Amino acid sequence: MAIAFAFYFMSTDKRYYLVSIKWNYEIERDYRSLDKYAWFLYINGNKEKALEIEQEALETVIANPNKEWQEFIESHLEKIEDENWVSYR
Repeated sequence: MAIAFAFYFMSTDKRYYLVSIKWNYEIERDYRSLDKYAWFLYINGNKEKALEIEQEALETVIANPNKEWQEFIESHLEKIEDENWVSYR
């Protein structure tokens, strides 16, 4: 029960990191998870780390080409830089 409470009160970026990033053995190619992690970092006030992770997502999508996701990630990168990322989609 204590673990459940600890997980519940954890910030969304830390929770997402534990569930989707830390144990993801394909993270080098998983630009979707990196992009979503950047969103959680951003909404929790960690803009510098969000920018770093979003840049990593962009490099990953360029290495594993997907034009639609590349444009999506580029738009998120701009929104982080402009401090104007108000919704994930």
